[in-house]
Amino acid sequence: MNSKAKGSQYERDVCRKFSLWISDGKNPNLLWRSAMSGGRSTVMNKKGGVNKEQAGDISAVGAEGHRLIDIAYLECKNYTDLGLNSFFIGRSSKLLSFWRDTEKAARKNAKYPLLIAKQSYFPELIVFSPEFYLELLDCKPFNRTVIMTREEIIEVGLLDEFLEAFIIKPAGKGE
Repeated sequence: MNSKAKGSQYERDVCRKFSLWISDGKNPNLLWRSAMSGGRSTVMNKKGGVNKEQAGDISAVGAEGHRLIDIAYLECKNYTDLGLNSFFIGRSSKLLSFWRDTEKAARKNAKYPLLIAKQSYFPELIVFSPEFYLELLDCKPFNRTVIMTREEIIEVGLLDEFLEAFIIKPAGKGE
């Protein structure tokens, strides 16, 4: 499988996983890959417009999916080597670069950044800002790593544990 096909398949897998999470296991079809993997939104931004609905790799295609997509900008990365060793000590790496790109794009779209990342032979990770779960999610205890760089604080955890621990607050709660 070539890298483009691998990335597309990974995005579809993440869409199903998050759809099931949002719907409490009932519907795998609430989220799907954004047009051009978020490229449609990028093109619109370059022309001075905004397309928040298709910003990032994942868009809502079902009403319940908006509970997540309206607040979060999701990017998915599946690489052989993300440079996890360097990342976890706050040094330059592919994953840190992907995080900064995700954070920048999320800010442009007034959303919280969420980066879903998979390195070969490692479990899936979720990278997020502390504000994301403090303000918008109810949570059971969740093991995570806090990475502090000169510019920011980044939270990282195992995706499956995140999905078990966090519940998106119903609309209106926490606002």
